[in-house]
Amino acid sequence: MKKLTRLFAILAVALLLATPAAIAATYWDAYHTNVLVKGYLGGPKGDTMDNMTTNYWKVNMSSASGIFNILTGNLKVGNGTPDVPLNGNDAYVTGTLEVDGLFTGSLGATISGAVINLNASSNFATNIGTGTTTGTITIGGAGAQQIDIGNGAAAKTVALGSSNTTSTTTILSGSGGLNLNVNTNEAVNVATGTSTGTVTIGGAAAQTIDIGSGAAAKTVALGSSNTTSTTTILSGSGAVNINASNNQPTNINTGTSTGTITIGGAGAQQINIGNGAAAKTVALGSSNTTSTTTILSGSGGIKVNESNNQPVDIATGTSTGTVTIGGAAAQTIAIGNGAAAKTVTLGSTNTTSATTINAGSGKINLVGELSTGDAITGDGTAALGGFLKTVTDDADGEATIGVAESGSVQTNAGAAGAAAWVLPDAAAGLNYTFVVMAAQELRVTPAAGDKICIAGVCGDAAEYWSADAVGESLTLVAVDGTNWVATSYTGTWSQETQ
Repeated sequence: MKKLTRLFAILAVALLLATPAAIAATYWDAYHTNVLVKGYLGGPKGDTMDNMTTNYWKVNMSSASGIFNILTGNLKVGNGTPDVPLNGNDAYVTGTLEVDGLFTGSLGATISGAVINLNASSNFATNIGTGTTTGTITIGGAGAQQIDIGNGAAAKTVALGSSNTTSTTTILSGSGGLNLNVNTNEAVNVATGTSTGTVTIGGAAAQTIDIGSGAAAKTVALGSSNTTSTTTILSGSGAVNINASNNQPTNINTGTSTGTITIGGAGAQQINIGNGAAAKTVALGSSNTTSTTTILSGSGGIKVNESNNQPVDIATGTSTGTVTIGGAAAQTIAIGNGAAAKTVTLGSTNTTSATTINAGSGKINLVGELSTGDAITGDGTAALGGFLKTVTDDADGEATIGVAESGSVQTNAGAAGAAAWVLPDAAAGLNYTFVVMAAQELRVTPAAGDKICIAGVCGDAAEYWSADAVGESLTLVAVDGTNWVATSYTGTWSQETQ
């Protein structure tokens, strides 16, 4: 019964197409299950099917708008097994499907099993999700893959993302990192051209961001040379490290730069320059002859070499510039005023040097001994007052009085017997005063070759003078390299008896 039904269907087709064309030969296949058609089928509208001269069927419609329509059922080519059931108006092709024209679909497409080439060896555009589409475009799946976009040898312009002002373009990577221009010598441009948008590198989480950290030589530029540009480098508690563990120079605003360099802001800060343990040479200021270097501080003061045993040199070497300490306003300037022992030197040992110490109405106050190897000369307009003489009580006398004791008062207070003082070699200006404070003989003897003159009487060379009554005194001044002259005396001073 099934065979007759199929036969009637074939005959119906043949009759419809047979006027005026000849009816093609029909016969059963070897299994008597299918009707085979061989030859030519033609219809009254000019539509034809034939395999008269070729080993495939030709379908010729009577006009360009004609349709070969399978109204019911499916189209299957080949003996493969479809992955999706053919359940009406479906098609399945086991082999190659080639379309010489526009391929259009509306319900999606799934293609798998081998390489998929879109527009291979073609100069036409390949559009995915263009037009008014709002759907997501996904390239790549859940498995490990290599996805190449624009990696051929020829020159290409690859654009990712939209220029729409509210668009967002996100490029992610796993632990393998995101590599831009790896192993290539070409430029990498981010937000260049006329872009005015913010460029952000790094997110909110803890990260290591390396820029130009490779081993090869690099020139890394941060910031713009535009005159109104601002470049800000921030860090948290980890600090900003420049050239850390590196032996190369760190240059800030060098070359022909004329801009201001500011280190430190308005808040409380500790700013360390060259404070590491290793030996360093720290230079502040320019050697240009018209340069000015200013170091300021608040109430905390400026401390140089604090808690350090090394020298502090100011304008040393071949410097010829003026060194000024203190300004026009009221100030306290303390030099060497700490509690520990100090040697403070003012002035130069150069024979033509001059050292001037000035004071206003507050005067110059010297606390402690004043020792000098040179004359102190006034200008004849001011008095030198307020000084005390050094008084030395010596019960035994001194074998030789020191030159440094010139101007002092020597007494024999506490002496139980005769005591002798020997003057140093006479030198103009040396002077000493002797006072008897114990009723014992006090002798004053000049050095060999020198002599003492009292009230016009000069003793012989090396001849002493003496007194033994309490309160008797003698002041001697060396007027040259030989003679000591008494400028004043009290009591009776006796010349040595030869």
